[in-house]
Amino acid sequence: MAGHPPSDRTSTKSPKVDIFDYLQEQVLKEESSLPSAISHKKLNELFTSAQKDHLASEGDLDHSLEGKERFKQLLIDWSSLTSELLEALSKKHGYIVEGRSPKSLMALGALEAHLKMAKGAQEASESD
Repeated sequence: MAGHPPSDRTSTKSPKVDIFDYLQEQVLKEESSLPSAISHKKLNELFTSAQKDHLASEGDLDHSLEGKERFKQLLIDWSSLTSELLEALSKKHGYIVEGRSPKSLMALGALEAHLKMAKGAQEASESD
């Protein structure tokens, strides 16, 4: 996969999908199909002329469930890796801070804060 270190490509494990790349791809797909603006009149015309949704076919449901399970597994993997990173950052081992500039140390602190916020957001999303 592009953007991953060569060691990821030579691994015998199945390649992991970067959650951020996946989500960005989904957002871009959604944005590309949306008009930049629409009048209220045109919106009403589209709404009244739209066909009613039919129940999804069995194949669509299988695909949807497969995607949902894949996303769930990605979140589990991300959560586990994030917890490991946060644990390592909180211990501030010498190998993490040695030889780093003050700017780099501040960036690691910001990373730690953002990971904590993201972890909290992920946990909140599961509570629904």
